[in-house]
Amino acid sequence: MGAVSGSASAGRWPGERWPEASRGMPGSAPGPVRPASGPGGLSTGHIRPPRTQPKRIRALLTVYPEGSLVSLRGQRVTRADPLRPPSRRGRVGAFGGKSRLRLLRTLATIRRSALPMLCTLTFPDEAIPETAREAKRRLATFRRRLLRAFPDLGAVWRLGVVDRKSGAFVGQAVPHIHFLAWGVSFVELVTRMPAMWASINLPTSHPAYAKHLAAGTGVERAETLKSGAAYMAKGYIARGDPEPGPQWMGRRWGTWNRPAIPWADAVLREVAWKDFHAVRRLLARGARRQLRGSFPWQGLSTFSGSPGAYARLGASP
Repeated sequence: MGAVSGSASAGRWPGERWPEASRGMPGSAPGPVRPASGPGGLSTGHIRPPRTQPKRIRALLTVYPEGSLVSLRGQRVTRADPLRPPSRRGRVGAFGGKSRLRLLRTLATIRRSALPMLCTLTFPDEAIPETAREAKRRLATFRRRLLRAFPDLGAVWRLGVVDRKSGAFVGQAVPHIHFLAWGVSFVELVTRMPAMWASINLPTSHPAYAKHLAAGTGVERAETLKSGAAYMAKGYIARGDPEPGPQWMGRRWGTWNRPAIPWADAVLREVAWKDFHAVRRLLARGARRQLRGSFPWQGLSTFSGSPGAYARLGASP
């Protein structure tokens, strides 16, 4: 977090400007010109002007004592150029490392004491969706039915595309859905959810309806929220989930009925910039992470079993 993206020119920092007058460009504004030679008569015209590090004025530490996320971010201020507006995200592709990290960070802001139900939805061999639009349409229909039946339910869902391990499509990439549910009991889900999902994929008169009704859904009780997060993030590999083709584009995870999800309260602490690196090293040491290779002004996010211990750092903003 807090990483600074690279600029178009190699070796140049964002917001940095070289003195145009030192390049001899016509019509340029006056600026500092480097001397043609240094001590001893050695030429120095080929040396670039020194790069200026982006200026920071403060850092913000966000702690979720009832959750498990601790985040440290520095606010960047540059004198040369104002901060550029945020860019729009492109089309969502595979479930990659950054998407997985955003999912884990979201789950880390939920109260650890609120244990969810682990739910799985699979498609029958007789009704495998041929496009991502069709898969999302069925998922949207299921969401509407589920929330009508359980208005207090809140959930975090993920669409996975993995190789089929049984049935007529063994070895082929087929989608399935995982979601964590709060605000509903185990018995209610086991009793009512299979019929909701089966009737979306197959008519009740279909010969395979009874089989899909029995095997199309799965519900388990989560022992800890950490096990639920691992359940949602499983299947990730270096380049994302295996996909059948470009038609499987779109969002891979999201939330249903966000107000019903038991979010943890955030504690904001302002950290002076002179203490930024000390707090950053403390977080890295607690997470057993190395800071080697990262920029000195980058922030840091960690997952902790006792994040409340970090809430004493800094001061209230």
